[in-house]
Amino acid sequence: MPPLLRCGVPHAPPRNGRWAKRVCRMWTLWACRAVLASRAVTDETTEQTADEATDEADRTRFATYEARSAVWNAWGELDPYVIAPIVNPGFMGGDFWPDTRQAHVVSRRPDAVLLASDGLSDPFGQPDAPRRNGWGVEFYGIATDPALVGYQVVMDLASSWLATAVMGMSGIEASGKHVVPALAEFGTLSVEFDGSRMPGPHRDRFVRDNGSITFLLNLTDPAIVPAVIDGPLSPIHLVNVKLLTVAETNTIITGTVPDQIAARAELTAKLAAQPDPLVSSLDRPSVV
Repeated sequence: MPPLLRCGVPHAPPRNGRWAKRVCRMWTLWACRAVLASRAVTDETTEQTADEATDEADRTRFATYEARSAVWNAWGELDPYVIAPIVNPGFMGGDFWPDTRQAHVVSRRPDAVLLASDGLSDPFGQPDAPRRNGWGVEFYGIATDPALVGYQVVMDLASSWLATAVMGMSGIEASGKHVVPALAEFGTLSVEFDGSRMPGPHRDRFVRDNGSITFLLNLTDPAIVPAVIDGPLSPIHLVNVKLLTVAETNTIITGTVPDQIAARAELTAKLAAQPDPLVSSLDRPSVV
């Protein structure tokens, strides 16, 4: 911005003051025009900078959408509709996601359905936030339950046992209990959720006495779903949730902590050796 010009002359005005007043008015008009012009340039520059920042944010945002969608479309056919709350929970005292938007997407094959979080790895939307792909993670589960595969609208899946796990993990991540650092240390984790949505015929095999169902986190099969993809700002981990039987759960929750870690590693190896290790099937035999 040009320096502001003072209104006045460098010497005392003539006695009658007319010349000085005229010069003063001329300098005032010139100075005001100069200030207004400088403000216009500044405003234009600020607006241009803001537009460029918005354009860059939009580019990274849509690049993130495309990176995730490419994976789910490679696995199956991504449904054009998403599961999302009518009112964002963040506006009602709940937890915000990185770019506010909260959603879950569905991809379908003729014999399976995939449900995934969609937004935990969105670039942070706040101007002063770190420039990275959110919390760098999305959770997904795959099921072959005919009742889920044959859904009519995506909201049919929102009340399923699969959604209990995937949406439950989204909530855990959004609450500040970030999973990626723990997975980097331990490889896999197990987590329990309410099992009330498990269909009756399968409750004995999957629902524990306390009413919970257990999922193993982070089984991988890069030939089916990559464990990590490149986001426009930082890596995005795609974390699988795998339904465990009661028998499998019991082997990893008994004994000392080192015993549990060792048992989980052994269970992970057995599940990884099965066909379709990423799939949660209600009909699969227990590996223990």
